[in-house]
Amino acid sequence: MADILCFVVGIWIVPYNTVAGAVTYIILRFFTNLPIGIITVLTIAMFFDVVDDLEMKTGKRLEGTVFSFRSLCSFCGGAFY
Repeated sequence: MADILCFVVGIWIVPYNTVAGAVTYIILRFFTNLPIGIITVLTIAMFFDVVDDLEMKTGKRLEGTVFSFRSLCSFCGGAFY
């Protein structure tokens, strides 16, 4: 949806070949991609918290298991996308 918004604004409202169009495009791309960056950072932080929680409960550091599971989830999510 964000790509469509940037395309429509860039083609019909403010052309890309002007300075105003380039600035508008950069601003739109920043705000449309900002949530993706926030979600990525928060997800990684939550995985580290899971590793710490598992270490407190079991006494073992299971980083390999947790991050392998993360890779598996990412792989499966990419297969369905």
